[in-house]
Amino acid sequence: MNEFLILIPIFYFLIIFQQSFLVKFSIFGVIPNLVLILVFLLNFLVKTDREKNLRMILSFIGGLLLDIHSGLLLGSWALNFLIIAILIDKFYQFFEKSNFLWFPILFCFCLYFSKIFLNFISLKYSFNVNLFSFFIELLYSLFLFFIILFALRITNIYKSKKSPI
Repeated sequence: MNEFLILIPIFYFLIIFQQSFLVKFSIFGVIPNLVLILVFLLNFLVKTDREKNLRMILSFIGGLLLDIHSGLLLGSWALNFLIIAILIDKFYQFFEKSNFLWFPILFCFCLYFSKIFLNFISLKYSFNVNLFSFFIELLYSLFLFFIILFALRITNIYKSKKSPI
C-alpha cells in the first residue's frame, strides 16, 4: 500500500509537468494527457485483487487533482478516470491472454472514451469533436505511452538481474 501512496505526488507532478512544460511542445495545440497514461498503466499492469480498490481510489484522486487544474466541472476527470478504471477491471480477463496488439488498442479506446465523456459532461449544447486534433493527440499520447512502457520494461529487466554483490 505504501508504494501506491507515492503515486499521489507523482500524479501531481505529472499534472504540473503537463500543464506548464508540455504546453511548449504542443503539436497543433494538442498536448498528451500524462495522467490518463498513468491511470491506464496503473489499472492494466498492476493486477492483484487485494489492491483493486486502491487502484480505483488512486484513479479517482488523480482525476480530482486534474480537476483542480482544469476548467471543467469539479469531479469530471475523477469520474472519467474512475469509469476507465472500472472498465479496465471488467474487461481485463478478455485481454489477459491476448497478444500485445490489444494493449495499445485498449489505450486508444480509453483515450477516445475520455474525450467523448468529457465532451458530454462539459455541458456543451453542441457536440464538437475536431477529428484532426483528436488524431494528433492519439498519436502523441501513443508515442509517450510506448516510451513509458519501454522505460518500465527496461527497469523490470534491470531489477530482475541478480547483483553480484
